[in-house]
Amino acid sequence: MLLSRWAGSGGDVITAQFFFWNNGTPEQLIPAVFLERWLRFGDAVHHNLIDFEGFNEAERRNSWTLPQIVEAFQRLLRENVGYVCLFIDGLDEYVGDPMETVRLLKHFVSSKVKICLSSHPWLVFEDSFKECAKLKPQDFTFSDIETYVKDKLGDDERMARLYTVEPIEAPKLIHEIVTKADSVFIWVKLVVQSLLRGLMNRDQIKNLQRRLRLLPIELESLFGLMMEQIEAVYAEEGPQIFLIILKYSTISKNPLSAIELSFALESDPDLAFSVL
Repeated sequence: MLLSRWAGSGGDVITAQFFFWNNGTPEQLIPAVFLERWLRFGDAVHHNLIDFEGFNEAERRNSWTLPQIVEAFQRLLRENVGYVCLFIDGLDEYVGDPMETVRLLKHFVSSKVKICLSSHPWLVFEDSFKECAKLKPQDFTFSDIETYVKDKLGDDERMARLYTVEPIEAPKLIHEIVTKADSVFIWVKLVVQSLLRGLMNRDQIKNLQRRLRLLPIELESLFGLMMEQIEAVYAEEGPQIFLIILKYSTISKNPLSAIELSFALESDPDLAFSVL
């Protein structure tokens, strides 16, 4: 509704989404979003784009250069296709020069082009887009994460005793978890699981604080640490489980069940048939 109000009676609003993932490059940004959509704008637009040098070759190879992207996008907008709103997620996942990406995005913004970005709060992005309207997820999820942490740890009787013995430090531990989470729920879940293991080992509050502060803030580093902590006897099976789940996710929308995973890990290929 807000986008329609922005466009008014001036035309349609075209929306497109893109997600950077680790090795994203500026060349991927516009083609990935618009190549599939150019035909929608009519033959005149498509022919106009085909007319400029390099279009056919770039489209065939999907190997666009930055100047080609800029020219194609500018031609597209000159065709008066309406208003355009891009939703770009994971800007911090781009591994190249972030300032190059910032310049590219700012180059495209106009009275008919809006861009909605999401990223971790890198200084380069905060400085570059400081004049733009913004939302911080942690401002909206802090209380939910706090409730989750309190509920999960509060259910443990050893943590309940620590609240009695350490009435000041125990609540501080909860606050530190929620503050460090920065709205990332999966990080919170993994950290809470680690603290519950510590409580099972009779960790005192100082041990729990140390355990929390030794855990990486970045998810990738945290996953790496978890992999390193797998016992040697399970070292071969762990990566197999990850690969099975990853492969399964590419062929099915439903999660892999525990029984299906157990069959996949079974060394006897006929076991599943004999059980069924």
